[in-house]
Amino acid sequence: MFYNWKPDRGSALPLHEQVSDYLRSLMNSGTLLPNDRLPGQRKLTEYMGVSRTTIITAFEQLRNEGMIISHPQSGFTVAPTKHSEGHTPDWEMYMKRAKYRPGMKEFRMWAGLGGLSSFSIGEDFSIIKYLRNTEQSINKLNSARHIDMYTKYGYQPLRESLAKHLASIGIMTSADNILICSSTFTATNIIYSGLATYGSNMIYEKPNLANTVTDIHSIGLNMTDISMDEYGISSKELAKIMHKYKNPILHLDTCDQLPTGIVMTKNRKREIMDLVRTYKIPVIEIEHTRDAWHEKPFPAPLKSMEGGGNIIYMGSFLRSYPLDIRICWIVAERRVIEHLCDVLIQIDDRPSMAMQAIANELFTSGAYYTMMENVRGFIKGRREAALDLCDKYLKPVAGWTEKNCVIHFWFDIPDVNTRSLFSRGNVANCYPGYFFDRDDTSHILFCPSSLAAGDIKGTVTALAERLKQHSK
Repeated sequence: MFYNWKPDRGSALPLHEQVSDYLRSLMNSGTLLPNDRLPGQRKLTEYMGVSRTTIITAFEQLRNEGMIISHPQSGFTVAPTKHSEGHTPDWEMYMKRAKYRPGMKEFRMWAGLGGLSSFSIGEDFSIIKYLRNTEQSINKLNSARHIDMYTKYGYQPLRESLAKHLASIGIMTSADNILICSSTFTATNIIYSGLATYGSNMIYEKPNLANTVTDIHSIGLNMTDISMDEYGISSKELAKIMHKYKNPILHLDTCDQLPTGIVMTKNRKREIMDLVRTYKIPVIEIEHTRDAWHEKPFPAPLKSMEGGGNIIYMGSFLRSYPLDIRICWIVAERRVIEHLCDVLIQIDDRPSMAMQAIANELFTSGAYYTMMENVRGFIKGRREAALDLCDKYLKPVAGWTEKNCVIHFWFDIPDVNTRSLFSRGNVANCYPGYFFDRDDTSHILFCPSSLAAGDIKGTVTALAERLKQHSK
């Protein structure tokens, strides 16, 4: 919130008043809450592009108004509201006791900047040219026949198109076994809300995006992480703990795992499937970016290797500019789909009919496959440019596994405490390892394919400079 605002130097209003007005608006809107700590004066000077005198004057004005409180040697915090001790409910207490618990404060900050919520293809790649034939599909939605096709499970033609698409990657299923959702976050939410309860056991790869998803934690799951090696989640470690848990759910991101970029090998998948069959446990397999994988042959999903109904599979459109087609699909046994559909209806977060019609047209016309072939080329170009810059500016401060650097670059920073580094402020377009593992203090995630070409060098050099300063 502090990083993307600058005062208007052409305004007649003095700079310090613009700063105080902006901070006051954050407090009045609830973006800044009572007792929240404000960034230091030097940081605000850097973020807002004003002098320290301007910040000091603005702070003094807010302090005189009773909006903020000064703490010697430790900065300023937002003051309790004047009515907070009167008749206003203790909202903090209500929120902390609710099912949906407050998320990570750092996560909210980055998400406000388009951070973790926008792991997508950069704006240099536009999907508009692939949508030339979609107008006709949308127009068809006016007919009663097509309205009837918009079922509670999703747009029926899209479900049929997805069944064909899944067959091309080895998942043999029917449209009846597919449920359309608006996003992977929504799909994850309904799966765990529909299949788990407080104290249920979830086993997952470490580190993992699941650690940032408040919905999962709000259920009260007993979350057990297992470390990965270069081939994926450790099957040996999984075998050791499998018998300890009652009715566990195994959560896997098998292709271009977020955040490490690891792709689980075919042999490791066989080992995992042997354990899954032996212990009769369900698996949630998430493939966020499978269709964007840049090398052939594409890795086969775990779902394509099963003989029974152990695996719930999730796939999705890759987010791209400027039309963000938020479509995700869940593939499972019919009885599971029926149950998850009931949950989806209750939370009422289904994707729009128009978006589903557009997605279906992309599949049926073949434009989706042309687009994804070009996306892979786009990602490969970003990857090569970023690797060259990383070699030039980040060695030997950071390390990385080149084969895993595709959409996600997972930097190992052994000599710098990254929690401390990020406490000094945001590093543009980079994300600390503790987002994905709360104990991680030595990794940083960088996603070059989500940036404009001209922003990659600036991000790498800024990170290198911050690491250099922090290591002194």
